[in-house]
Amino acid sequence: MPKEQILVVDDVDSIRSFITINLECEGYEVYQASRGQEAIKMIEAFFFNLVILDIMLPDIDGLKILKFIRKVSPETMVIMVTGYASLDSSILAMKEGAFSYIIKPFELSELLITMKKALGKQRLSIENKQLLEELKKANKELEEANLYLEQKVKERTRELELLNEDLNKANIELKRLDKLKDELISLVSHDLKSPLTAIIGYASTIQNKPIHEIGEEKVKEYIERILNQSYRMLNLINDILDEQKVKEGKMTLNAEISDLGIIGRECYEEIKILAAEKNLEYTMEIDSELPDAFLDRSKIRQVIINLLSNAIKFTPEGGKVHLKVYQGKRKLWISIADTGPGIEKSKQEELFKEFKKLKTPDGKEYEGTGLGLSICKKIITLHGGKIWVQSEVNKGSKFSFSLPVVT
Repeated sequence: MPKEQILVVDDVDSIRSFITINLECEGYEVYQASRGQEAIKMIEAFFFNLVILDIMLPDIDGLKILKFIRKVSPETMVIMVTGYASLDSSILAMKEGAFSYIIKPFELSELLITMKKALGKQRLSIENKQLLEELKKANKELEEANLYLEQKVKERTRELELLNEDLNKANIELKRLDKLKDELISLVSHDLKSPLTAIIGYASTIQNKPIHEIGEEKVKEYIERILNQSYRMLNLINDILDEQKVKEGKMTLNAEISDLGIIGRECYEEIKILAAEKNLEYTMEIDSELPDAFLDRSKIRQVIINLLSNAIKFTPEGGKVHLKVYQGKRKLWISIADTGPGIEKSKQEELFKEFKKLKTPDGKEYEGTGLGLSICKKIITLHGGKIWVQSEVNKGSKFSFSLPVVT
């Protein structure tokens, strides 16, 4: 295994030598630079796993070098070193992407511990990126396969009265797609097996019988079910990717001044059809004059859609789902109430934890990754708000969250 490469940038010869000698004894390959320009040239020419960077250099400010490293070598970890216990410099260095910040004089053990943490995080980050690339590849292949499947089924429906030879060719193509799906199953987590199995089942039914025996309406129904399961898989993968962003600290907000009432109304209308399919009493109440909020429209929409979708999914036919957007004391509030089965008090605190799934009255878990509410909580927390649930068994649930208003 190649040695991890470390660059020590400090204008004090004794400090550079001290760090270099001790790190070489620890098994690292160590390089030195006494000036900022020298360090920049080395960083441009070589990849370093870690840079130990003095914030006060005679020619270039250490923070400028930090910005340069983040730009040209984002995977390189940086530990800032200074002789001045400046809180402002510390905060700025961390904002610019430094892993940590230590003050001279420091113990060797402090530096070694910080380095091991930084390099450990780097290794995990690289492994996570590889896993994410595999998930993204599987996601793309699933989208292409499903689009292709939809097109082929439409073609067969239109060609219902054509030669049987065309139907046989389509069946061969379906077998190829089934094989592709089996290969994809080995690449993704077990949470994707259930919807993928359903897709294969419906496709096989179409494959093994002539279209005229199944009936055109039944074929369309199977196509719709195939598409629903496909969207479910995409949502599962997106949940996994979102959760990974949160864990890596990469979920950021593109916040802007927004009208929460408009966002709530858009979300309400967007999934209105789902409530209609279950014959629900689906209602909305939005205050006429709401103050502006500083928020990420896309992520707040994601939260509202998730909560509304859950309410509709868990509410039996003929039940009620109500969306309310209103102003509280220095905050904006959104609540989604339903007349579903309700949630036991002992289980309510677990809902917003990772991989926690709701169960049916007979003890079976609902489909999904168990990440939806966990991600919702993290999004609301990033906005400086809170999210919670009030529920009573056999009477329904109300999920609410608050957001600060623009002052």
